[in-house]
Amino acid sequence: MYKNETPKYVIALNKDCKIDENKRTIGYIDDFYNSIDNLEGTLPEQICCALKEFTKPLEKIKQRLFVHYNITNVNNGELAQQFTKKRNYVAHGRELQQFTDIEIVAYILVERLIYCLLLKRVGFSIDEITMILEKIFE
Repeated sequence: MYKNETPKYVIALNKDCKIDENKRTIGYIDDFYNSIDNLEGTLPEQICCALKEFTKPLEKIKQRLFVHYNITNVNNGELAQQFTKKRNYVAHGRELQQFTDIEIVAYILVERLIYCLLLKRVGFSIDEITMILEKIFE
């Protein structure tokens, strides 16, 4: 993905930062939220836990995204906070601002986490999940 390309779950926001109901942004957010809902803790804590658990499958994409968006010194906690903040804006119908590079990276990683969580739920190992994600996204 190039910097000028917008992820499909960000496309749901038009130029005025209003949600286009024909898009699936809310669906991606809800899928992730439902997948981690059985983990304990707040949403940022749940995301941090999932990012830590799936470090290996997400390592390459995370490194590429950080380089691509020129992001340094951002930890999992900050990514989780950025995702949660934007998720709350979307979920509660507040006026949205344009996505920052960190928010875009957070959303891309959360999309990958959805795959990780679902694959784990059906019995794949971390190594198998890593291989599957590489085949799907590379």
